[in-house]
Amino acid sequence: MDAKTSYNILIGRPSLNKREAIVSTPYLAMKFPVDSGSRGKEVVTLHSYQRTARECYAASLRIPR
Repeated sequence: MDAKTSYNILIGRPSLNKREAIVSTPYLAMKFPVDSGSRGKEVVTLHSYQRTARECYAASLRIPR
């Protein structure tokens, strides 16, 4: 996808809903349940790097529109 955006990844609402994911923009985090086999479901948390997010945002401001 050719997108001029500061986001590292774009995930649509249908995908988020299918995975029962919760997204926190201020914390640059996403939580979603995964099947852990015999232990049942557990929640996994993915974090983004704040430095990378800032660099991407700064770079997006320099892109001629």
